[in-house]
Amino acid sequence: MALRVKRCRAILDMEWIAFIASFLLAAVAAWYVGMPLFLSRTAYPEVSARENARAYTDQKERLLQVLKDLELDFDTGKITADEHQEMRLSISQEVGEIIRYLDKLKS
Repeated sequence: MALRVKRCRAILDMEWIAFIASFLLAAVAAWYVGMPLFLSRTAYPEVSARENARAYTDQKERLLQVLKDLELDFDTGKITADEHQEMRLSISQEVGEIIRYLDKLKS
């Protein structure tokens, strides 16, 4: 009987050790996965600036394509001259802001 009790206690001790080890493993994994969420973007300023420049360059390219499509729509009569002028001015201003920002990043 005493042997059986000792065996049960040993099994319970092993279960607790496995539980604690599993908990510690889960905590380490949660920390590893969650750390980037808590790091500030200024921790890696050169990466952030590079990513910003790429995002703004992509946005500029998309807006330039929109301008081309706008010209085509105007030429085919899909939009009026007033609509064309208003949209062209708005998009051109946004492209100008992006170009000024990119120039500021380069210098």
